[in-house]
Amino acid sequence: MSLIQFNYSWQPAYHAAVCEMEDARMMGRIFEARTAIEHRLLGPIEQDDQEHRELVVAQNILEALTCEWIDKNERLQN
Repeated sequence: MSLIQFNYSWQPAYHAAVCEMEDARMMGRIFEARTAIEHRLLGPIEQDDQEHRELVVAQNILEALTCEWIDKNERLQN
């Protein structure tokens, strides 16, 4: 039972990605979150809607997490 209440269907996957601590699971979580966000964007949503603004922010954060993950793993390989 989750104590966190989400307003939108894509938020649980996004939250799981942002909170993931294990490198081995990070990219899978990010992929799941991106998929949930893209699925939501296929439905009707207004450009100036609060949810749309939150989706854009979430996409930017997932992109930053992806870049951090890639940079970290490249440094570990060198």
